[in-house]
Amino acid sequence: MEPDEAEKMVSARIKELRLLRHMSQRQLAEKIGTQAPYVSDLERCIRSPGVPMLAKLAKALSVHIADLFSENLRIVA
Repeated sequence: MEPDEAEKMVSARIKELRLLRHMSQRQLAEKIGTQAPYVSDLERCIRSPGVPMLAKLAKALSVHIADLFSENLRIVA
């Protein structure tokens, strides 16, 4: 099944935020309790994260979960 626009946006956003934080895929994977290939799959829109994983990603990237779906950032401490 082809990913929809929302999935593509979230995938791109995860990668963008990871790079803004100067994190490798391995570093992000460690923060969310998974492996680097999973992060790679997320960023290439091969896999779609569920809500619990979206929450982990948002926390690891220091953003609100809604920011994974938006172009407006609200950085959290």
